[in-house]
Amino acid sequence: MRTNAIAAASCSPASTARNFWVEIEAQSPLELVRLAWHLGNRHTQVEIVGGKLRMCRDHVLENMVAGLGGKLTPIEAPFEPEAGAHGHAQGEHAHGDHHDHGE
Repeated sequence: MRTNAIAAASCSPASTARNFWVEIEAQSPLELVRLAWHLGNRHTQVEIVGGKLRMCRDHVLENMVAGLGGKLTPIEAPFEPEAGAHGHAQGEHAHGDHHDHGE
């Protein structure tokens, strides 16, 4: 079982602020997938909750999501991000091959 404390440790510098999660809504399921793709492309920790996404507060990513049409709401709630395809912690990315993630 993942814990909020583990997620909070990797969500700095805002880890001590109230409302340090943001919930993301989209106008359609397709738009939500598009937002999730953009966040994943930036190796962002994301939790999928119902028809919404949650991520750590980050003004740069929040501006990107808003610019792509997402509705953001600061929240106080448990945060259990997806483990990722390779099971790595955020920031780890050594698997021997080189790719540019479309950047």
